[in-house]
Amino acid sequence: MIAGINRGYFRRQIAEASYRFSEECEAHDRIIVGMNAFTEGSDERPIDILQISHMVETDQCSRLAKFKAARDPAKVKAALERIRNTCRNGDAESTKLGIDKHNVMPALVDGALANCTLGEMVQAMADVYGRYSGGPEW
Repeated sequence: MIAGINRGYFRRQIAEASYRFSEECEAHDRIIVGMNAFTEGSDERPIDILQISHMVETDQCSRLAKFKAARDPAKVKAALERIRNTCRNGDAESTKLGIDKHNVMPALVDGALANCTLGEMVQAMADVYGRYSGGPEW
């Protein structure tokens, strides 16, 4: 299974299936009502497009700034460092309980309780593990 993932087998199979599906639809070998058959009248119907105001972003940024200002920076720093250490070396508490030593979940829960943001916790794990780049090209 791992070898298939590393060689891009599954991504290739999904892409090929998607391509075949698209070709079947375009050739009308596969009928999808309203998409490639029986579409009469759909050109006249307006399509509602969701428009989100710039104020949503502004409000969210100010809420995040208030949230970060109200928390204890020392607790946040300690919780993020525990996440990094757990990713690198495992977690002593989990090992004592007989749980997989690389179980990061207790450190993540402590991070959430210390008011770390999701982005900060993900970045702490990425500092150790790196980020997924999309796998091999085929």
